[in-house]
Amino acid sequence: MSTPADSVYFDFQAAMGMTKHIGGASATDELVRMCHITPGQHVLDVGCGVGITARWLAEHTGVTVTGVDLRPAMILRARED
Repeated sequence: MSTPADSVYFDFQAAMGMTKHIGGASATDELVRMCHITPGQHVLDVGCGVGITARWLAEHTGVTVTGVDLRPAMILRARED
């Protein structure tokens, strides 16, 4: 369940264009390998935050990505870039 402190934290992340991505780029590379992600596929990024991973996937693997997040501020920030 979300708390007021969570709200402040996630709103701050959205405003700064930041995201928590445990494992960083190497975790994303591993995800691509394990999921057999190849150009032309469509990927759903649930909990996409500000879209950093979704954008990276689209640019580096040639997939189309749809991102969803519970925080409207995250989606608004993701659409800015």
